[in-house]
Amino acid sequence: MPIHIRRVLVECAHAASRTKGCQFHSHFPAPRARKSCRQAFFATARKLVRVIHAVLKNRKPARIPEPTAGRSWRAGMPRAGSAG
Repeated sequence: MPIHIRRVLVECAHAASRTKGCQFHSHFPAPRARKSCRQAFFATARKLVRVIHAVLKNRKPARIPEPTAGRSWRAGMPRAGSAG
């Protein structure tokens, strides 16, 4: 992939991960919990590429699932300062 396209996709992933109500906003914390912030942006950019590819291939708009009420990505994470 040309470097300028990669840079644009990572910038879009960064913006999408900070936008509330966006599909990628809810995707970002999972890789962030186990990787560095930079690697999490790359993972989000890869997901963005897969969505773009599916939309172009199927010629249909993306189906964005509704956020699951009551579930949080932090539910299984230990609290700061707790032994564990």
